Amino acid sequence: MAFVSAPARGLTRLTHRRAVCGGAPPSALRHARDRRASGRCPAAMSAASPSPPAAVAPIDGDALLARVLPPPDGRAGAPPVAAPLPACVVAVRGDDRLAFLHNQSTADVKGRSPGDVVAAALTTHTARLTDVVTLVVTPHEVLVVGSPGVGGALMARFDKYLFPGDAVELADVTAAYSLTAVVGGGAAAHLAALPTVAAPPGDGAWVAVGGGDDAAGAGADGEPWLAGAALLGGSGLGVPGYRVLARRPPGGGAAAAAAAAAAEGIPTLAAAEVAALRVWAGVPTAGAEISDGHNPLEARLWGAVSFDKGCYLGQETIARLRTYDGVRTLLYGVDVGAAPGGGGPLAIAPGDAVRTVGADAGAKAAGAVTSVVPLAGGGAWALAYMRKKGGAAAPGVEVLLGDGGARGVVREIVNATDAPLAP
Repeated sequence: MAFVSAPARGLTRLTHRRAVCGGAPPSALRHARDRRASGRCPAAMSAASPSPPAAVAPIDGDALLARVLPPPDGRAGAPPVAAPLPACVVAVRGDDRLAFLHNQSTADVKGRSPGDVVAAALTTHTARLTDVVTLVVTPHEVLVVGSPGVGGALMARFDKYLFPGDAVELADVTAAYSLTAVVGGGAAAHLAALPTVAAPPGDGAWVAVGGGDDAAGAGADGEPWLAGAALLGGSGLGVPGYRVLARRPPGGGAAAAAAAAAAEGIPTLAAAEVAALRVWAGVPTAGAEISDGHNPLEARLWGAVSFDKGCYLGQETIARLRTYDGVRTLLYGVDVGAAPGGGGPLAIAPGDAVRTVGADAGAKAAGAVTSVVPLAGGGAWALAYMRKKGGAAAPGVEVLLGDGGARGVVREIVNATDAPLAP
């Protein structure tokens, strides 16, 4: 993996870099070399990427979408629902935190201000995905909210690229927080009616639940900045809504109680339903769509990539892909039909080949399945990376999945962001 130089501004303050793995309290920050000697952090991020959660039972897809999507006729829609979102949270602190994350991610971070929420991808020097994260910028630190189970790997990655003179501290604070999406056509109205929310944030922003500075002030004795909760613009699931990032008790106090009220009295989606919604929307997750086999542009994450910023890990490869129209594979959804004659569940699994209907038997597969959710009554929702050129796949194309005769239709994913014009 290439070594990325920090900007000159990031080398002027000679302070120790300190970090801690495994969710230890931030007050236990130690020098990075102590942690290396202990061997507690994983060496590579990909090794820590978990498999995506599988649906334990078929999902009623139509009913699920009716609960989370606004009606097409403009009516208010169904009441909001809460969707628990497993995630890791790493705190990045110190005077050079923005410059450091600017060099580590695909997003423009250096000029961000407290109150910003930034979508970003983390890549290797060859632009392969290691994670997709949300950066919550506060007056005292940046909270990096990533895929579940990869907090230690994020710590190891960040520490690997720290210079001795970088004024940066790291802490895995996953155990201190919960993340919940409030989604559905009525989510905005529900949150706007809460006395603890002055005004719901727009995309790319967050506000403190409770409205006071005490909810977002510096914690005592190195504790995280977020004593209570923050409301993040966007659901993170590709559908209308918001996310509540809340400090777990006992440190949350009144603000944490206010955060709980944001989801109080509304039903909660089961984990299998949240996983199904993720697949339908096309939101990448570690161990499936996020892998060392694909880059952010293939994952349809153009909105998380800045083409105007300076050097970052993987920048040269991503710039070439854009300049020379080099993206050959894209993430698509596949609506899979029920087995012919009602012959039991479909035998589809991640890794299965996807072939266009009518393709020659010896032709190269159009792509491969990454995630599958079985639906009640037969059929499934699936995600697959597929070739976009050479007569392979495009929305509306019929495809065959695996070796069991499952047939589906390729469709766009709602989580995709448009590619900017070529330079």
